[in-house]
Amino acid sequence: MRDRSTFLYMEPSPETDKFATCGTCARFNREKGRCYWFSNNKADEVDENDTCGLYIQGPNTTEEPRSLVTKKEAGFFDGPPQCRRCNAFDNRDKSHQHCDLYVQLNRMFPNMWKLKEEVKPHACCNAWEGGERNPKRFGPYGPIPDPDDPKVGGSIMKAGLLEPAIPTTRRPE
Repeated sequence: MRDRSTFLYMEPSPETDKFATCGTCARFNREKGRCYWFSNNKADEVDENDTCGLYIQGPNTTEEPRSLVTKKEAGFFDGPPQCRRCNAFDNRDKSHQHCDLYVQLNRMFPNMWKLKEEVKPHACCNAWEGGERNPKRFGPYGPIPDPDDPKVGGSIMKAGLLEPAIPTTRRPE
């Protein structure tokens, strides 16, 4: 069974609203505006609000860039991430803030995925994509409706191939 580690889900410790940005990464050289992983070339400049999949929370480095990976290989994004800015983040119920992507994977592929659905607003994972929440993004086959969104559902529901989801029980990670 695949869990959230597949997505490199991370939460800030200590809590910070700048989590998962270069400004709080142990591999960011703030003085030079460069990253340890990338090159010293002008094209590899980074600023404190950028992010990539090689993020490590901690004090900034003073080490020189090593040219170990390209920005593309690192999954670099020019801007701040975090669940609260992701188009799969559902915070309508403040007591159950969760990831719609994790919910749908659990429902559609229960023999493959066992994802803890709750996420924290300042957390982040490598499935992050900016934008506003929109369940229709799971179309044309999904999302599978639930008590939260009883009127949503794609062609897989209309074809009667799946039963509407029952209220989910919280799954352990």
